[in-house]
Amino acid sequence: MADAQGDIIRTFAVLIIKGLCKTNDAEVVGNMVAYDTDGWASATNAHEGPFGVCMTAITITSGQVAMEIMVKGAVRVFKKTGAAIENGQGVMASSTAGAVMAFTIADVGATPSQASINASLLDAATRMGTCIKDAASGAAIVDIVLL
Repeated sequence: MADAQGDIIRTFAVLIIKGLCKTNDAEVVGNMVAYDTDGWASATNAHEGPFGVCMTAITITSGQVAMEIMVKGAVRVFKKTGAAIENGQGVMASSTAGAVMAFTIADVGATPSQASINASLLDAATRMGTCIKDAASGAAIVDIVLL
């Protein structure tokens, strides 16, 4: 059987919850999602969590549809292409909706200001998991453990 997005990699400490997708939203299995005002939607770097992984394919509807979201466990998710993620590296939402990238945090500099400290703290809130298997630059998926 071929590897696919949404495949559960390990079965320890898996927690899948039921929730509602954001109004007029569509999701595919393996998308990183975040709670956004009225439901779960594809996560982007504008979200601060909570985060999870869509486990139910959702087509666009005129309202909200029930979905399953993995919030704890190891799972295969979409990855933004263009940069590798190494085993053990943190992951965060990227600018590509539903896809992750390597976690980065703002440098506060030698003489930190309150604004640079606040930006760094906000960056820390965007970390959603840890990579558990190297993923090459051109790879479209990566294996992670959710935080």
